Amino acid sequence: MSLLKDRIRQAYGIENLQELENNAVVVVGSGPLAQYILTGVGGIGVKDIYIIDNARIKESDRNEFAYSALSKNKFRHNRKVYYIAEGLTDRVNDTRLSNELRIIPCFAKFTPGFLENIIARHEKWPRVIVDATNDSESKMSVFEYAKKKNIAMVSASSGEHKAVVSTFVPDNYKVAFFENKESTPIKNSVSPYNKPRGRINIESIIHSDFDEAVQGNYSSCIAGGIAAEEVRKLIVKLRLADEPIERNRRITYNTYSKTRQRLIDDLTVGKLNNYEFFKVLLIGAGAISNSLAINLALMEVGQIDVVDGDRIEDHNLPRQILFHRDDVGKNKAEVLSYRMKQVNQYIDSTAFPNYLKSVDDVKSGQEKAICHKLERLFSKRMKGKEYRIVFGCLDNPVARKLVQDYCTKYKMPFIDGGVTPISGQVATYIPGLTPEITSQVDLNGDNLWIKRNRSNSCIWNDNPSVITSNMIIAGLMAGESVHVFYPQLNKNPITGSITYLYNRDSRLAHKAFV
Repeated sequence: MSLLKDRIRQAYGIENLQELENNAVVVVGSGPLAQYILTGVGGIGVKDIYIIDNARIKESDRNEFAYSALSKNKFRHNRKVYYIAEGLTDRVNDTRLSNELRIIPCFAKFTPGFLENIIARHEKWPRVIVDATNDSESKMSVFEYAKKKNIAMVSASSGEHKAVVSTFVPDNYKVAFFENKESTPIKNSVSPYNKPRGRINIESIIHSDFDEAVQGNYSSCIAGGIAAEEVRKLIVKLRLADEPIERNRRITYNTYSKTRQRLIDDLTVGKLNNYEFFKVLLIGAGAISNSLAINLALMEVGQIDVVDGDRIEDHNLPRQILFHRDDVGKNKAEVLSYRMKQVNQYIDSTAFPNYLKSVDDVKSGQEKAICHKLERLFSKRMKGKEYRIVFGCLDNPVARKLVQDYCTKYKMPFIDGGVTPISGQVATYIPGLTPEITSQVDLNGDNLWIKRNRSNSCIWNDNPSVITSNMIIAGLMAGESVHVFYPQLNKNPITGSITYLYNRDSRLAHKAFV
C-alpha cells in the first residue's frame, strides 16, 4: 500500500479510500485556485483528474503556486494545463511513492462536447466537476451540463483577499456510505443530504461578483482545501451527518471582514502588497508549515526563519508538499528553508534544526546547551523586535504553551494553528490587544504530561490529518498575518479562534473569546 493510501485509510477507512480511487473528477480552470484544488483532490486519494482550460502561460504565472512550489526552472509548455498536469502529477506521485495519479490536461475552453470526447478516450466518467474559474459564463455552462448528466458540481471562486465555495447536487444524486453490520462494512447508496432541498438560486452557483477578479494565493489555498473536501463528500460519506454544502448556501471567506466571513469589506485595510522588509519565525516544519511557507514566500515576506528538530519520514510526504522522496532522513527545518528560497529566490531564510524546549525540561548537558543557545538567539531577536510575527505550527500542546510564554515575555505577536483530519483552528495573540493564545484555546488539559511523553510523530495520532485541513488552516494563518504586519490599519483585531469544521453549515466560524 502506498504512503498516501495508508494515510487516507487511517483517516477515512479502507472502503472509503477505494471509493475515492474508483471515481474521476473534472477541474475547470488553471489559476491558483484550480492548482490548490488539484493538489487537495489528488491528496485525498482520487486517482483520475481532468483539468480543462485554454489559458496560455504568462510571465506573471511565476508567482502562482504550481510554478513556484513544484517547479522546474523554465516552462516546457506554453499551454498552462500541460505544465500544471505534469508538475502536479510528478509531485503528488512522488509523495505517494507510486505512479497512481493521472492528471489529464485538456487545452480548450469548457464545452460539453469536448469533455465527452476526452472522457471517451480515457474511459473514466467523472463523478464530480469543479469550476475554479472567476467566470460566471463558464460556471453556468458547467452547471447546465452537470444538471443534464446527473453530475455533482463544486463552484469555487477567489479574489486577492476573499473566496467563496458552493455546490450543486442533482435531486436524484447518490453517494456511497458504508455501514458496519456485524463488523462487516456494507455499501449503501444514499442521498448526500438528510434534509429537503429548495429551488436553485443560480447566483449561488455562478458567483458573478467574482467575474474577472485576480485570484490570490492564501484565499485560493483556503477555498481550494474546502472545495477538495466537498469533492470527497460528493463521492463518499464518512458518517450520516457528513453533508455537502446545502443548496443555495455559499461558504465565504474575507480577510477584510471583521468576522472573516462576510464578502463585504468592513475593515479599513487599504492596499497591502509590500512585505519584503518583514521577518517572521515559523516554529514547526510539518504539514501546516509547508502550506504556510508557500503562502508567505508568495507574499514576498523578506525573511522566513524556521525551527524544527524533526527529520523527514516517509509518512510525512503525502501532506508536506515541499518535501520530496529524496529528502527522507533530512532535517525538516533545513529542507523547508531551502525550498522556500526555491519558491521565491528573493527571500532569506535561516533554519534552526533543533526542538524548541524549555531549559527546565531537558536533562542532558548537550540539550541544555542547545536550549540556552536558542533562548539567547530568540531573546536577542525578539527584544530587538526583529520578528514581526511568530507562527506556531505545532501538534504538541507543551511546545505551543512554551512559544506563548516566549511571545508574552518579549511582547511578540503570535499566530497559532492546529488541525485534525476534519477540523482546525487559528488564534492570534497581539500584545496589548488580545488575550494570550492559552486563554483563547485550551492548551492546559489534565493530560499535558501524558501528551508530553508521547511520540511527537503525527503518524501515531489516533486520527492522522490529511492535506485539506492543513491547507485551510495555513491559508487562514497567512490571512491573519496581514492584520499583524500592518496593525495601524486594523485597530480591532479578531479575538478568539477562527475555526474550520467539515460538517458545520458555515464550515468557517469565528469563535469569540468570552
